[in-house]
Amino acid sequence: PAHVAAEVENETRLLALGKAGAAPDDLKRIKGIGPKLSEWLHENGVTRYAQIAEWDRAAIADYAERLGRMGGRIEADDWVGQAKLLAAGGEIEFS
Repeated sequence: PAHVAAEVENETRLLALGKAGAAPDDLKRIKGIGPKLSEWLHENGVTRYAQIAEWDRAAIADYAERLGRMGGRIEADDWVGQAKLLAAGGEIEFS
C-alpha cells in the first residue's frame, strides 16, 4: 500500500538525516528526555532535533508505544515543539 511505501521512505530519509556525519544533537536539552531516554532514542536511530521535529501523530504514537510507560512524555512535554525550536537554532526554556 502507498502509506507503507511513504512510511518507509520517511524512515529512510530520517535515518539519512541522522547519519549525515554530523555529531548527534544533545537530545537531553529537550525537557522530558534524560540520559536513559536519550540513549534509547539513539539506539532507535533518533539522533537529531530535526528528526523529532518531523514526527507526525503516527510517529508519536509509534514511539510512545515502544517507550511504554514513558511514552506519554512525548506529548506531555511537547518534544516535537521543543525539537522544532532547537532544530531551528533557537533556545528553549529548559535548555
